[in-house]
Amino acid sequence: MQGTNTLLGTHTRNPFDVEILGWTKAIAIFILAVGMIVLSGWALNVDAFKRLLPGLGSMRADHAAVFALSGICLYLHAHGPTLQALLMVRRAAPVLVLLLGVAEFAGYSSGWNGGDRLPFDEPAGTLLASHPWNMPIMSPVNSVLVGGALLFLELTLWAAAQSAAFALLAFTLLPLGGYMFGLLPLDRAGNVTPVPAPVVVGFLMLAAGILVATQNHGFMAQLRKRFLAVGLATLLAMLVFMLGALSYGFVQKNEASRQIEQTHEAIQGMKSLSGSMLYFLHHNQKFLVTGDESQLAESVKHRNDLQFRLAGVNRLMSGNLQQHERLAVLDKLIEHRIGQADSAVQAWREKNLDPLAALMFGGIGGSQIEEIEARLDELVSSEKDLLKERQSIAEAINYSSLFTLGALLITLFLLLVWVFRTLQYEIAERKQKALELQKFKATIDSTDDAIIIKTPDGIIENWNRGAEDLFGYTAQEAIGQPMRVLIPAERQEDELGILGRLARGERVEPFESVRRRKDGCLVDISTTMSPVLDDEGKVVGISKIARDITERKQAEQIVRASEEFTHLVLGAVGDGIVGMDTEGKVTFANPAVFTLLGYSAEQLIGQPMHPLVHYAYPDGRDFPRAECSMYRTSHDGQPRRVNNEVLWRKDGAALPVEYNTTPVVKDGQIVGSVIVFRDITERKESEETIWKQANFDVLTGLPNRHMFHDRLEQELKKARRTGRPLALMLIDIDNFKEINDRMGHAKGDLLLVEAARRIGDCVRLSDTVVRLGGDEFMVILPELDDIDNTERIAQSVIRNISEPFQSNGEAVHVTCSIGITLYPNDADGIEGLYKNADQAMYAAKTQGRNRHSYFTLAMQEAVQTRLRLIGDLRGALDAGQFMVYFQPIVDLSTGRIDKAEALIRWLHPERGLVSPAQFIPLAEETGLILGIGDWVFQESMRCVKRWRTLYNPAFQVSVNKSPVQFYKDGDDHAAWLSHLREIGLPGQGLVIEITEGILLDSNLSISAALVTLRNANVQISIDDFGTGYSALSYLKKFDIDYLKIDQSFVRDLTIDKNDLALCEAIIVMAHKLGIKVIAEGVETREQMDMLAAAGCDYGQGYLYSRPIPVEEFEELLKRGSQ
Repeated sequence: MQGTNTLLGTHTRNPFDVEILGWTKAIAIFILAVGMIVLSGWALNVDAFKRLLPGLGSMRADHAAVFALSGICLYLHAHGPTLQALLMVRRAAPVLVLLLGVAEFAGYSSGWNGGDRLPFDEPAGTLLASHPWNMPIMSPVNSVLVGGALLFLELTLWAAAQSAAFALLAFTLLPLGGYMFGLLPLDRAGNVTPVPAPVVVGFLMLAAGILVATQNHGFMAQLRKRFLAVGLATLLAMLVFMLGALSYGFVQKNEASRQIEQTHEAIQGMKSLSGSMLYFLHHNQKFLVTGDESQLAESVKHRNDLQFRLAGVNRLMSGNLQQHERLAVLDKLIEHRIGQADSAVQAWREKNLDPLAALMFGGIGGSQIEEIEARLDELVSSEKDLLKERQSIAEAINYSSLFTLGALLITLFLLLVWVFRTLQYEIAERKQKALELQKFKATIDSTDDAIIIKTPDGIIENWNRGAEDLFGYTAQEAIGQPMRVLIPAERQEDELGILGRLARGERVEPFESVRRRKDGCLVDISTTMSPVLDDEGKVVGISKIARDITERKQAEQIVRASEEFTHLVLGAVGDGIVGMDTEGKVTFANPAVFTLLGYSAEQLIGQPMHPLVHYAYPDGRDFPRAECSMYRTSHDGQPRRVNNEVLWRKDGAALPVEYNTTPVVKDGQIVGSVIVFRDITERKESEETIWKQANFDVLTGLPNRHMFHDRLEQELKKARRTGRPLALMLIDIDNFKEINDRMGHAKGDLLLVEAARRIGDCVRLSDTVVRLGGDEFMVILPELDDIDNTERIAQSVIRNISEPFQSNGEAVHVTCSIGITLYPNDADGIEGLYKNADQAMYAAKTQGRNRHSYFTLAMQEAVQTRLRLIGDLRGALDAGQFMVYFQPIVDLSTGRIDKAEALIRWLHPERGLVSPAQFIPLAEETGLILGIGDWVFQESMRCVKRWRTLYNPAFQVSVNKSPVQFYKDGDDHAAWLSHLREIGLPGQGLVIEITEGILLDSNLSISAALVTLRNANVQISIDDFGTGYSALSYLKKFDIDYLKIDQSFVRDLTIDKNDLALCEAIIVMAHKLGIKVIAEGVETREQMDMLAAAGCDYGQGYLYSRPIPVEEFEELLKRGSQ
């Protein structure tokens, strides 16, 4: 309750209630002032403070304490203290009042004198000082009722507080009636001490204050609601009461005069009776001395009769003539009706009447009779004077009645004001409520939300139009039905739990749920439910507001799915995506950004992008922000693409990237940009590796055949421009194949590397040394000033090569043969020069090797020999000199032979088995490759069909197809595809191997042919990948199934990390492009294991089998299937 107003409650703060609080405080202050004034009178012994007004009786100290404590408590309740100390005072005051009431009651009932008077007491020697029964019973009862009412007020037990206040009001009306109507018992309640008028008014004000303070609770709240009738009736009753009181006052005035006259007569009678009594006492003293019992008994009887008569007369003057009571009954009676007697008369009575009574009833001696008679004479004379004085006083209204009547009139006036203000407020409030109710009903009917009122147990009481639209039930159908008709069975328990919480007055947070419409469809709703409370805080209903959120839920589901998908996509994308505002600060970044740049979200978000990660060029030079494409797009709105820049990681490392920048526009204004960047480190490394592979020999690091063509073309252009001669020098290591077979490939490669170094030592810086492949090297000698320089270089090369090579302490001697041709003397083109150099080299070999030879016309004989070989080749197919051999291709993950490569062999009747390297170029040059190729295809397809049936339904055979065949067949390859259909073999059984040169051809028929084959489910393989013109762009452009790594990369896997790195790069690159990889030249298990570990799919080489005839290969398949 601390910090709140417990009287009016926190739910009412209208102007009338604030005014009522003011009345309550005024009553409390009045009560407190009365109590404090009287307490100070007792403390300082100031009689005027005890009486408050002249002519009134003194208020007891305990009553004053009750008023002071009650005033404090009532004021603090109305004010609502916030300080803890005041709160403690407010809580302690009712308890102290209650204890005082209990103490008063205990003093009254047990005769304990003084426990009900606090530290104050009557002067010693007076009757009030010695008699404990000098307090009316309503005093302790009223104190207990006040303490109880205030305690109940503190505990917010409104009904109990109001009941105690009404009881207090009832008990207060008793002495009020005594004062108003002159009813002696009512203002004394059985004792001679009356209740002082200020006490009566004080208790009346306390009862009124408590009832007014609790008007918003319990019975008073109901009374206030019905006050129009009850208030008017109360006013009428009070008017009747007041008119009766005034009429009765006039009657009482006349009665007081009459009683005064009777009192005068009573005094005369008392004098006569007192004389008789004195005579009786004096006459019977002798019987007491002589002991005559019969005479004494008769005399006592006569004495009792006299005493009875005397007591009857004195009862008008003193009430009850007991020894310890005062005899001033007449004074008290007159005091009650017309005011307090003069202080002089009162002093005389206290001085004379008490001793007189003692003389009359305590035993009389002879000498005392005269004294009694003298005092009686004095009494009669004094009473006559007093009666005359009081007769004049009786003409006016006595002080007590006047005081009580004035208090009652004031109370009536305040009641009238309260009635008027209440009626005024109630009328205005009802009009306002009617207007608000009208607006509320209009609002409820106009809203699309369903607004429902139901009982605490879920019965529908109110159902608006929005509820009809939402749930499909009309108000007539819904009202009176349980709410559960709308709730699916699986949600019934949840609803019961919510209803239970609301019935207990607990708050329920808004929630979302599902309800069933009249047509059986389910609808998503958002619901707000609150308890409906009455004025006492009791839950009398439950309000519910429901809104159809089906569309919103569907939209949220779509957005959520989109966000989840976007999140998944952004998380899965390896590219970095950054949002940047116009100031260049990062506003968004996907997970890849943090991974690529090494920053956390806290370190990157909100920071400027350029100075953090884009501040320098790769060479370390400052990168001005004005030149930054990311920053510029955020200002000029122009999208940009940058193919090669670097971003700087947190650790200072450079990250090569390509990126696109796109402006972000909102309401026509550029608000930032989005940067999508990709780490091209691997691509650059792969491209660099592939470029080196395409242009440089992997083993020796020398330019390869491709680079040779480029360099020679450049030098020829320069020679044509300058007119200076140029020489080509073709170097071949003699008998290298035998040396390589004897020493092993590893040592053979070392020999080649050393040979390349020695050749390089012999040439000029301007010369170019090229490894064409195998054991052949080419040297370009441009800008010759003297042809003799060519001779000197050739001799130097022959001399250096002939120097012994050391291999594990063993000296290996090799020689070389060199063919030399000159530009422009021998030819003016690349092909011519190359052929001339080749013929000159062969001439050197035929001349005994370890020498050099210049191209001459005599070398044309070699051309004749070549022509004879071509002639033999033309009839070889018809003569049945060709055979198809098969070399197995093994799945490295399973070890199973899943494929084979078809290889042609020419068994010449004179030359024997001719290498394909010798006749295939001639067949391509002459076009004979077309017929030979078709024959190899048909033989291979016949075999693969049989093997797919017998051994493996997914078996494939790779058939090589030269560029000449592609050009001849055009874009349909109809013959091959038709043959497949004729023999009933699906396209999956055929893999066509082509060289990289075909992919580099810009002829559209090549691309169309590849598409045609793909559509027929024929797969494509790139042969000898890495030795020719490899380019990633063509792999991306065409749909390729297999890459075959050339055996030159596989041969040194176990000893050369560069070869392993190249193989791994090719495998990773191919897999990312969806291409499988076949490694050629696998000869050892170590090579196979390393390839498998690198992720290579298939292996081909001597480790598994050399190329073998059909019959042997089928036996190999048969063993594998077993």
